Amino acid sequence: MIRTYILEYAPVAFVILFIVYALIKARIISRKKLDRGYWDLFINTIVPVNKQTIKNTFQEKLKQYYKQSNKVNYVFYVLFFVVGLLYFLMWSIV
Repeated sequence: MIRTYILEYAPVAFVILFIVYALIKARIISRKKLDRGYWDLFINTIVPVNKQTIKNTFQEKLKQYYKQSNKVNYVFYVLFFVVGLLYFLMWSIV
């Protein structure tokens, strides 16, 4: 019973997680009032930004955004991994 529940709702969980992820990042971008466009920052920070890039950034708001974005990325990547792992494990059980 739990297996079928997980198999049914894991794809929905992925979509909901991605929507929440995008909304949180959009909220961070709007709070920092960054000059660059939302999509440019969102696409460039899907992968966590390395520390050297953060150190070499001169805009303080952008530097803070990179740090917050990295934290959000790590949390959501762990959640995506857990949901994916549960889905894969339940799918592999015959």
